[in-house]
Amino acid sequence: YRFSDFVISPRRRLVLRRGHALPLIPRYFDLLVLLIERRPAVVTRREIFDLVWGDVIVSDGALSQAIRTLRRTLDDDPREPTFIRTVSRHGYSFVFTEVHEDDGATPAAAEVGRADPAVPIQPGAAPGSPADDHLIELASRLSQLPVELV
Repeated sequence: YRFSDFVISPRRRLVLRRGHALPLIPRYFDLLVLLIERRPAVVTRREIFDLVWGDVIVSDGALSQAIRTLRRTLDDDPREPTFIRTVSRHGYSFVFTEVHEDDGATPAAAEVGRADPAVPIQPGAAPGSPADDHLIELASRLSQLPVELV
């Protein structure tokens, strides 16, 4: 999925903004993909709990925290949402209208190379090549590492 400055790759489980991988814990990533896939319909809180947290019991606070994190990741303002709208006492909706779906033939790796010239691509490697796939995988793994503030 491509929208605004973002590329979401469910296959690679990656969120990219202008070619940079953004860290997102797995359940929050799943929630984002669910909202995008169901756009512009409202996804009820119950559906979210069943589909994203089906194997554990979590509070409404956990869902609220997930939505806050997604909004922070997307630089979305809950008072004037560009991406995620709250439907009071019901659920959430992904409201950005210009979402483009790629069929997988254009890998997110190509977006990394075009969007950010600082991302190194091996000499002679065309965007979307195995070298790009390696960079995407590396960025994904690095974004999953715990960050320790000193």
